[in-house]
Amino acid sequence: MSPPEQLVARVAIAVPLPQLFDYKCEKLSIEDIGRCVRVPFGASEKNGVIVDVLPLDAIDPSRLKSVSRVLRELPPLPSDWLALVGFVSRYYHEPLGEVIALALPPGLRRSDAVDSAAADPFVAVSAAGRVALESGRESRARQLVAALAEAGAQRRSVAREHPLAAALADAMRRGWIEIVDADQPPHTAGPAPLPNPDQQAAIDAVAARLDAFGCWLLQGVTGSGKTEVYLRLAERTLGAGRQVLMLVPEIALTPQLETRVASRFPFANVVSLHSGQAAGARS
Repeated sequence: MSPPEQLVARVAIAVPLPQLFDYKCEKLSIEDIGRCVRVPFGASEKNGVIVDVLPLDAIDPSRLKSVSRVLRELPPLPSDWLALVGFVSRYYHEPLGEVIALALPPGLRRSDAVDSAAADPFVAVSAAGRVALESGRESRARQLVAALAEAGAQRRSVAREHPLAAALADAMRRGWIEIVDADQPPHTAGPAPLPNPDQQAAIDAVAARLDAFGCWLLQGVTGSGKTEVYLRLAERTLGAGRQVLMLVPEIALTPQLETRVASRFPFANVVSLHSGQAAGARS
């Protein structure tokens, strides 16, 4: 059996130069076209997008640097999206890398968007932090611990977005907030109440058609248990390896629902998006 053909990543980078840049990359395939990458460029590193792959024998490998990181956690940008930015680049005579950068979501434009997960670990309240909540005098660090007691968060999002971000270093120094092991659930699982007969009937009716598109109206007054139906259906969907999008009628309800979802699904990556968030959080 002959060895697999080695390929080179042709990357578009947001610089004012009308060209693409070639990099060596391990485990590269044609399916990686459209993936965001982090590459060395000059004395620093920049984000880019793979727009093509070439055989390694077409280029002198000694001239090539290696891709620092490929963002494989997200699907590649679709081919029609790449075709659109390519057309815009040609039509307006602008470098493809700069057009792509303008079209990317803000989160992928940031220089730290393609960092490794270890650079932004999940933080949660430690056992010592929960003891501190029961006793001790009030402080900003203690207030932050109370805010993160129900469900933790990514360290970078706490440092950038939380109103008590200045107390993060103090809380971690005291051992009240700790980095969660990647093999452990980032949230604490809460108990799941048993559905009543009406809830179970709604769950069974919708679950019977989860594999096909359907529109359902769940009618009930506030506090009647509709959210539990949503969570039960989300559980079945996540168990099938799919994703769930939950829409909330107003921003004020977001923290309550986010905490409930995070406690029900300890290993899930819970992401919120609303107009009250800063641009840096919308990734």
